[in-house]
Amino acid sequence: MKKKSQIAIETLMIYGAVILIVMLAIGALVYFGVLDLGSYLPDKCNLPGQIKCENWRISTNQIELELRNSVGKNIIISGIEFTGVDDWNTVGCTATSGETVNNGDLKLYTLDANLDTNHECSFPPGKKVKGTLTVTYNIVGSLIDQPLQGQLQAKVG
Repeated sequence: MKKKSQIAIETLMIYGAVILIVMLAIGALVYFGVLDLGSYLPDKCNLPGQIKCENWRISTNQIELELRNSVGKNIIISGIEFTGVDDWNTVGCTATSGETVNNGDLKLYTLDANLDTNHECSFPPGKKVKGTLTVTYNIVGSLIDQPLQGQLQAKVG
């Protein structure tokens, strides 16, 4: 009876060691960028609150966003900023508007290079880009800016 239990324990230990080695190898490949598991995640644009990101497109040198005003009042979007990290480089794109967006309206915004910093708005084609999207707005008649922060993740087309 002792021999059977010893064989069972040795078998479990060998299978456990093999599984551990395989998991470490996959982890190393992901860590060093050989495997890009992020490319299998779906595209998304999440802005919490009442400004909705309806549609988006990322090209190699700009980001296009369609934002809908669902605040319930007319607003002024004063600025949109995208910051992210791609292959250890910081990426930054901005757009300034200052125009009034009526309640329920959909507007297209184009984010280009951020000239205030050293960040470039350039993305490698075919890669998945992920970063923070910040929309600054205020309600018409108000002097207080409302920052709204969300996530943008999409494949460069």
